[in-house]
Amino acid sequence: MEIFGDVYCAQEVVENEPMMDDMIYNTAYLIPWDQESEFSQKVEAIDQQFGDRLRIRYNNLTAPYTFAQLM
Repeated sequence: MEIFGDVYCAQEVVENEPMMDDMIYNTAYLIPWDQESEFSQKVEAIDQQFGDRLRIRYNNLTAPYTFAQLM
């Protein structure tokens, strides 16, 4: 999604299908821990830019299971 172009300090990005009818974007970003604060600030700025028109839900303390591969 174009609006998230400047938050790409991620090592990996996985775009998933939306899980609900009112969800428009569902993506996982693998962020180095030392860059998490910068990433969080950028996401917060995007959230404020849209005000009440869009709600961004950001979970920053989850295990990176999306990027794990079972062998």
